[in-house]
Amino acid sequence: MNIGVLKPHRRKDVGTALMLRAMSYLKEQGMENALLYVDDQNPTHATKLYEKVGFRLYHKNASYELQLV
Repeated sequence: MNIGVLKPHRRKDVGTALMLRAMSYLKEQGMENALLYVDDQNPTHATKLYEKVGFRLYHKNASYELQLV
């Protein structure tokens, strides 16, 4: 599932409301935990939103790249 907010509507608690509703729905469906993945360099600072709604950093992943030229 993806949730996004158009740029003109950001910083108006729309994302917070969407995330809280999504987490409520998952709980209603019997889920006990939610896990999400996000690039910690996300230009929209999505990590701040996730922390605001209660998510806590669990694990950081590394990405590797090899240029094949």
